[in-house]
Amino acid sequence: MRGRGVLAHWPRPDLLRCRGCAAALRHCSERTATSGRSGCRGEGFVAEDVPELSVGVLPPWRGQGVGRALLTELARRAVEHGFARVSLSVERANHARRLYVTEGFTTVESGPDSDTMVMVLSER
Repeated sequence: MRGRGVLAHWPRPDLLRCRGCAAALRHCSERTATSGRSGCRGEGFVAEDVPELSVGVLPPWRGQGVGRALLTELARRAVEHGFARVSLSVERANHARRLYVTEGFTTVESGPDSDTMVMVLSER
C-alpha cells in the first residue's frame, strides 16, 4: 500500500504519530553552502519563515477526525515555536483539500494539478 511506505519513511523527532497516521512540521533553517538558500524546500514552500506541513492518514482512518486533529496539533506547535503561518501542498483531487479549506488554508499558488496553501495562525 502506497500510504504505508510514506508513513514508514517519516522517522523524525518532530513527527506526530498515531495508528494509521503521521504528520510533521518542517522548518527549513539550514542553508546550503553553495547557494546560501535553504536546501529542504518542498512543493509547499512559500518563505523561509513558514514551515511546511506533511500530513498522512491511511485510508481506514480517514473521515474520522484524525487529519483535523493532526492539523490542530501542528498549528498549536507552530504557534508555540513562534511561527505566524504554515504552508502545505495538496493535489486538487485529494479529498483532504476540503479539510484544509475548512481549517483556514487559502491557496497562494496553483500548479497544473496541485495548490500551495497557507494558513495564518492568528486567524485560527
